[in-house]
Amino acid sequence: MKTTLKLLIAFLPFSFSCLAGNDPLLKGNGQLDFKYQFTKFNSVFDDDGELKPIPEIRFSSINVNARFGITDRITLNLNAPFYNSASNSENNDLKITDAKSKAGLGDLSFGINYAFAKQNKIQPVISFYQNLGTGINDSSGLNTGYGDFANSLYFDVFYEVNKHLMINGNIGYQNRKKNFKNDFLGNIYFNYYKPDKYAVSIFMRGKLPFSELSNEENIVNYGLFKNSEGYFRYGANASVYFRKNMSLTVNYENYLKGQFIGNGAIYTAGIKIDLSKIEKAGAENEN
Repeated sequence: MKTTLKLLIAFLPFSFSCLAGNDPLLKGNGQLDFKYQFTKFNSVFDDDGELKPIPEIRFSSINVNARFGITDRITLNLNAPFYNSASNSENNDLKITDAKSKAGLGDLSFGINYAFAKQNKIQPVISFYQNLGTGINDSSGLNTGYGDFANSLYFDVFYEVNKHLMINGNIGYQNRKKNFKNDFLGNIYFNYYKPDKYAVSIFMRGKLPFSELSNEENIVNYGLFKNSEGYFRYGANASVYFRKNMSLTVNYENYLKGQFIGNGAIYTAGIKIDLSKIEKAGAENEN
C-alpha cells in the first residue's frame, strides 16, 4: 500500500474545484504538478437545470500544485493557478456586440492532509484547505476565480482492491465567504494502474449548494465561479510515465446536470514530477 498511495497521486484527476489529491505522501517525499486546463461553452444551466443559450465563453488556466510529506501521515499542499483567462465572443442575436476578455491570478489555496492510520489496504484521510481569495470575481461574468476566503474539509477513504485496482471516495463541506452559498462536495474514483508505467481512472464528481439564490442573476453572467452553482460530472483520466520521475496526464470531464454553470467539456493536460525519485536517482549516480 505504501507504494500504491505514493504513486496514486500522479493519476487522480484534477479540475476547477478539486486539488491534485488528498492522500498523504511518505515523509520527505515531494511532488510538483504542472497543468493546463481549457473549456468553452455557449449554453448554461439555469436555476432549474434547464439549458439556456449565451455568447460563447472560453476559459483557460495554468496551474502549479506542490505537495510535500512532513511525516508519513501529514502532507502539506499548495495550489497556485498562476494565470486564468476568460473571454466571451461577439453575438448580435443575444444583444452582445463586444467581445471581452479578462485574465489574472486565480484563487491561491493551501491545505493539509492527515491519515488516521499508517498506509494499509484501507486508509481514512481528513483534509483541510484554505482559499486565499486572490481571484477576480465581479458582475462581468468573466471571472478568474471566486475571490473569497473559503475553507473546506474533506474526508476520504482509500481502498486497495488488489495490486492494480484502487477505489477512492470522499465527501466534503465548503464554508464560503462574500455572500456565497456553502457547498457539499462528493467524489468517487476507480483507478487501474501499473506502478511506474501507466494508469487509467473513471470518476464521478458532484457539488450541491446548501441553499438557493434569493435573487435571480442575469443569464449572461452564468458560467464559471458563480454563486449557488451545482453540478454532477463524469470523467476519465489517463497517465503514462515517460521517465522514472515524470508522468504525463490527460483528463476529460463533462456534465450530466448542472445549476448556474456553463455546459461544456473540460480538458486538462499536465506533467507531474516526483521529487523523491529525482533525489534517489542522483544518489544512485553518485555511487
